[in-house]
Amino acid sequence: MNSRRTTLFGLLVLALLALGGTAAQASAVVGVQIGPSGRPTVDLAFFHNDLAPYGRWVSTGAYGDVFVPRVATGWRPYSHGHWVWTDLGWTWVSNEPFGWACDHYGRWAYDAGLGWEWVPGTNWSPAYVSWQSSPDYVGWAPLPPTVAVDAGFEIGPGGFDVAADLAPASYTFVPVNDFLVGDVGAVALPYAQVVTVFPRTQNITRFRTVNGMLFDDGPAFPLIQRAWRRPIPRYQVVNWNAPLARPRFTGNRIAMFRPMVNAPGNVRTAERLAAASRAGNSPVRLAVRQGVRAQMASLGAVRANQRVAVNAARNQVAAQRGIARAQAVQMRNQQQAARVAARNQRVATARAQRVQRQQQARVRQQQIRVQRSQMRATRAQARVQRAQAHVQRLQAARANRVNAVRMQRAQVNAARAQARAQRMQVRAQRVQARSMRPQMQARPMRAPQQMRPARAQQQQMRAARAQARPNQPGGRRRGGPGR
Repeated sequence: MNSRRTTLFGLLVLALLALGGTAAQASAVVGVQIGPSGRPTVDLAFFHNDLAPYGRWVSTGAYGDVFVPRVATGWRPYSHGHWVWTDLGWTWVSNEPFGWACDHYGRWAYDAGLGWEWVPGTNWSPAYVSWQSSPDYVGWAPLPPTVAVDAGFEIGPGGFDVAADLAPASYTFVPVNDFLVGDVGAVALPYAQVVTVFPRTQNITRFRTVNGMLFDDGPAFPLIQRAWRRPIPRYQVVNWNAPLARPRFTGNRIAMFRPMVNAPGNVRTAERLAAASRAGNSPVRLAVRQGVRAQMASLGAVRANQRVAVNAARNQVAAQRGIARAQAVQMRNQQQAARVAARNQRVATARAQRVQRQQQARVRQQQIRVQRSQMRATRAQARVQRAQAHVQRLQAARANRVNAVRMQRAQVNAARAQARAQRMQVRAQRVQARSMRPQMQARPMRAPQQMRPARAQQQQMRAARAQARPNQPGGRRRGGPGR
């Protein structure tokens, strides 16, 4: 068991030694040395080697060796990245691979031929910028090599003149409520608006030292907090001992590669150039102010081009308006001609429709006349048919009356014959009755019963006579004169 532990311990020691040798070898390759304090240390050659893939190094008469990044036209330092609140104040987090060095060491200057050029420095800072602020906007610009930054530094002392050493075109301005966005370049104001905003702001640059670390206060935290309207996290800046192109966030910590930089005494650094610029019109001051004048001239050219573009746009708008007016006049004429043609068409159509209606009315009137004539003929024919029917009815009625009269006469004759027969029978009965009176007188109780049939016959005869009287032709009827 003990032998096994000894073997494992030996293997662990060998692995650590191998790892340490590899780390030491890697450190030697990249030029990073870990000092006794545990903080990494590099020399100026490390800047040359690490930044070479992102631009070129140029030797200048005023600043010595400077780094010119390979960027797009119109680029400015501190324009691609974002700000975070740390224990060292507002700290710049760059989105560019060379930002770990160029935005935290040294200074920036503008050259008419090269553009923006970076002068290496030896002291690390959260950001070497000049701050401008107002209730609505916050702006920042890279400090030039004429600025010697130390604890208690404020814009103005040390011979630094904002108006002479920093052009408004160097500033990046954003609205206060966009100060903490992920990429300030997306919300930055254009050059033309920066020139109008800059005079309404005041400089608030002030560096101070806390625990041996230099940092810039920048805009007041309550101002940003009110504008952001969300909780703003506070990070703690910690050292990272290996090259790190971009800061690494872990919880509330932000790890940044911040090595100490060693520079030989004969090499011009940003700090040495700033110290030399304090004395009169040094070459550094002259170069910075030439760069400012070049920036102003470039801005003037840009503004002149903008004015030319604006005038051209105005002329184009005027020409377009003239064309639009001509087109409008032409359109109005066409519309008027179309209205006249439409009116004439409507008039002609109305006339044709009126003539057609008149013709249709004449045709309808003629049809009505024909229909009326047909109706008259139909009515006349109906009258003729009615007359014929009437004649037929009359003839039928007359035939019916003649037949009825004949029948009535036959009935009357039959009734008369029956009445004669009945009278004869009555007479016979009377004769018989007279002949039977002696017998009836002999049997008086049976006479009434024997006379009942005779009386009945007499009543029947009277009824037949009464019935025959009204039906006799030529006789008088009740309620009217006879024939």
